[in-house]
Amino acid sequence: MIVAVVAFAVSQTQGTAADDQISCPEKISAESRVLAPPPSWEVRYEGTEAQLKAVGFYDGPPSEGASLVYDKESHNRKTTTASWHFPANDGRGYWVSCAYSDTSAVLIKKLASTISQCDVAYARDVSIDGLPAIQSIHCK
Repeated sequence: MIVAVVAFAVSQTQGTAADDQISCPEKISAESRVLAPPPSWEVRYEGTEAQLKAVGFYDGPPSEGASLVYDKESHNRKTTTASWHFPANDGRGYWVSCAYSDTSAVLIKKLASTISQCDVAYARDVSIDGLPAIQSIHCK
């Protein structure tokens, strides 16, 4: 049986307090481990740096599965921007999740209660793991 355990370290410098509340690290260092290699097989590990590939927003903790769909989308020649609006909820709060290429590790963080909107700009001509590359995340 092959089971992978993922550990990761964030490799981004700290930004301002407002940025720290919502920005996904562009890259994380991720490591998988095989707990029980099949008979006659050896395991070799290669270091990898996982690139941000997806951002999600949730009504309440992501473990509850209330993923939100953007409510506005705009396009220009180079980017597509998706916007999520967060009306007051019952105190559950809103959360952001950051998923990465080549790993099952996902970073999650509760948004500050003062944030009412997040805009994510995606490159139209660049992809990571088949998804449009994230150019920026702006929340206010």
